[in-house]
Amino acid sequence: MKINISRQNIYLLSLSIFLLIFVLLFSFLVLIPKGKEYRESRGELRNHSRELKRYKNFNDSTLQKLQELQSENRHIITSLDTSFNA
Repeated sequence: MKINISRQNIYLLSLSIFLLIFVLLFSFLVLIPKGKEYRESRGELRNHSRELKRYKNFNDSTLQKLQELQSENRHIITSLDTSFNA
């Protein structure tokens, strides 16, 4: 019994197998390790973002308190800025 496969089908089959092996190797050697690094860096970024938000909130509250004190004590601040001649 003779199997009759054309040359074009053999080329197509070999190219398909080569591409399948290439995709599998690329995914296991490149994509999966980079995915782990991406998850770790995403977690670090989330922590940095939380810390930045905390500092921004602290900065906003301190700035608000400073502006309130400046508005309450404006006359004292302006009197300290003027020169005094005995």
